[in-house]
Amino acid sequence: MGVRKQGQAWDKETEKIIYGKIVSSCVCVIIPNLTRNVRPYAFVENVVTHADYRGHGYATECLEFAKSLAEKSNCYKIMLLTGSKKTKALDFYKNAGYNCTDKTAFIQWLNM
Repeated sequence: MGVRKQGQAWDKETEKIIYGKIVSSCVCVIIPNLTRNVRPYAFVENVVTHADYRGHGYATECLEFAKSLAEKSNCYKIMLLTGSKKTKALDFYKNAGYNCTDKTAFIQWLNM
């Protein structure tokens, strides 16, 4: 599992590499915060796995690695945002420990 720093030191991308190819990846951003005793939180998005490699646990490895980054950064929570409405994908996130009942997400697209 690799970590690629992008921009500021807070941005992290986890990836699973098989035979020299990235087959699964997610972006985990550690966000500084003024609440919760000034503890940061993690934001996970763009969880993707190449179709030929799904069902092998690679996305689970990426999410577990993102969680370990969040824990090492003393985050108090991890939020995950997905655009998928597919039951299989939503069940995957629920089985990974995420819930869809605590927060409501709103998105405003810019420069589209």
